[in-house]
Amino acid sequence: MNKITLLLLGVLLIAIASCGTHKYTVTHDFPAAMAPHIKADYVKQWEKGRVLYGMNCAKCHSTYKGKHEIIPNFTPEKLTGYELRVQNARHEAAMPDDIVSAEDLALITIFLTYKKKN
Repeated sequence: MNKITLLLLGVLLIAIASCGTHKYTVTHDFPAAMAPHIKADYVKQWEKGRVLYGMNCAKCHSTYKGKHEIIPNFTPEKLTGYELRVQNARHEAAMPDDIVSAEDLALITIFLTYKKKN
């Protein structure tokens, strides 16, 4: 094989490998006016909330389009209802405080509030 063929083959293999390893990621969308030190704290809380959402909420609330997870855009009112739990008896029964603590729910709320909207 000549050098050009080898080079093209190498580029093709790299392109195929990069497509196979691409993972869909959920990203955050914090207000531009948020101070950098506050944003740094929120990023940590957001990441914890993302993991907790995946463990406790995604089974019922997420849908999948191919390999992409679609997380719904929750309204502030809906999130408040989940935080109070008394407004949503089904969630109180399915996710009592000993499974999802109030602190966990607050982190999940931060994640859902600041995730990029669909």
